[in-house]
Amino acid sequence: MFESYNRLKGSGNGDGNLPASRFDHEAFTSPKRAQDTQTVGIEPAPVLPTLEQAAEFFQVRAQFLAKIRVHLEKMRDLAHSNAEAKVNDENSQQFYHHACTIRQIASTTYNGAPLFAKGGIVAEGREKGNQLVMEGLDLSHHSIAAATAACITSKTAARASEELLGRALHYLTVVESVLDANLSRLAVLGKHIQLAG
Repeated sequence: MFESYNRLKGSGNGDGNLPASRFDHEAFTSPKRAQDTQTVGIEPAPVLPTLEQAAEFFQVRAQFLAKIRVHLEKMRDLAHSNAEAKVNDENSQQFYHHACTIRQIASTTYNGAPLFAKGGIVAEGREKGNQLVMEGLDLSHHSIAAATAACITSKTAARASEELLGRALHYLTVVESVLDANLSRLAVLGKHIQLAG
């Protein structure tokens, strides 16, 4: 069973990976795998997360997305400062630190699978085979990559970085909308299951 985020956020192993649970991480992104293995008879189908566990998984992602937004906004402020005033080396160092942190968060794994990837997330309903497939949260988009690769060591670079960060924040808003939609779908389906029960 997934551990609560309150326990997870203080228990990383230092390499960007969160603790594993007993669920097969491929079940999140490979709904076809269960069908294939049952047909061929190679191995048992992976245990798909329940709706509640999938919701917790997205809530963990929401916490990390909130951190990324904070870092991007601070980077934008630092870029604006170097663009409008004298270029400050300390601002440039802080900018680089925020960018490194964002890249680390974007590559964080959970149960051996990336938190942020293009692949969809699959959750199991109460009845076997009643699955909910939700859109993944992709942070490999070029706007995020460009923003975290930028620098503010000159006024020209700082102005360009400020524009790149605006685009990255806009894209992050799209990702946050996808996350909110997934959580809403999980909540609605969970409510229907409760009423049906």
